[in-house]
Amino acid sequence: MSRKICFEIAFALGAIALGLYLFIGSSSINLGTGYDKIGPRFFPYIIAGGLLISASLMIFEALQRNRLNSELHFEKAPLVLIVFGLIISVLLLERLGFILAVMILFSLIARAFKSQQLIRDVFVGLILTTIVYYLFTSGLGLVLPRGVLSGLI
Repeated sequence: MSRKICFEIAFALGAIALGLYLFIGSSSINLGTGYDKIGPRFFPYIIAGGLLISASLMIFEALQRNRLNSELHFEKAPLVLIVFGLIISVLLLERLGFILAVMILFSLIARAFKSQQLIRDVFVGLILTTIVYYLFTSGLGLVLPRGVLSGLI
């Protein structure tokens, strides 16, 4: 088995571990009021399930490719940027607030997908995360961290 296939399987196993962690963690979310049709656990369960299914398919595909003895070109830099963005956004979420932390994540993911327009990415990320912030806080009543923008929002 090649190193690339071993790396893909290890990555998929890590995704399965994350999916299981999300699934188990979602079960500890307090249920909403009795008249909630979906409840607050629904979307975390969907995300955990999607992650588990995707990771399982990644393992199946890697094993198939190993069996067929064909290789795909795999670039590590985009994966590193995305993982770095996720870690940074989680670490800075409380300090910077939802809008700025997710804007940074958006910009890093855009860069991972070969975007060369940093200013545009930051601007689009700022607009999108601001819209999502207000939809979540006003529309769903969720409390998201304001961070350094607490005086402005």
